[in-house]
Amino acid sequence: MGWDVARRRDGQIIWGFELVGDVLWLRDRWEETKRTFAEQHAELDRLFAQRRVVFAGIDQTGMGEAVVEEAQRRHGATRVVGHLLNSGPHRLNLGLSLKQRFEEGKIRVPPDPDIRADLLAIKQTSTSGGGTRLVNDDGEVHADRFWAAAFASLHADADPPAYDYRPVRRPGAPPQRRDFFRPDHSSDWRPSARRRGY
Repeated sequence: MGWDVARRRDGQIIWGFELVGDVLWLRDRWEETKRTFAEQHAELDRLFAQRRVVFAGIDQTGMGEAVVEEAQRRHGATRVVGHLLNSGPHRLNLGLSLKQRFEEGKIRVPPDPDIRADLLAIKQTSTSGGGTRLVNDDGEVHADRFWAAAFASLHADADPPAYDYRPVRRPGAPPQRRDFFRPDHSSDWRPSARRRGY
């Protein structure tokens, strides 16, 4: 999931993707303007309740600091990750992840002219020092959908967290033998019970 944070003029974009195999499919779109932060968090809560969200990437730049803190408090710091877009290398990593997905055909979004305009607004340019950076080439388009998709794409590249489970014996319960659940039950009988005819 990706969330590009805004409050007044720019769009508040929350996009939820489903990873099917190695292809991201856009399943949920919430695109609003001038919504309160309470309404934006309510939409995020709804998506977390209805979907099995593994990662949610949120724009942490500027006013996003408080938004990320609140989302992490509600849904956990391991599932909600903030992204600072004022870092050039990080912006480049986000953009390259999304670009590679589109080039390899591993992302599906609807053929919407607004989505297309947002995606085409971000351009890759060279810096004076020989580096590469991403810039918004169109001043009228804020590219909110681009960043929401880039957050989701970057998190889809990461492996899902693995949870380890180790059973714990109840207090006072006798330890079980390692072969207790053998399919033929040949080891279920104690020798003393066998002698008593059980």
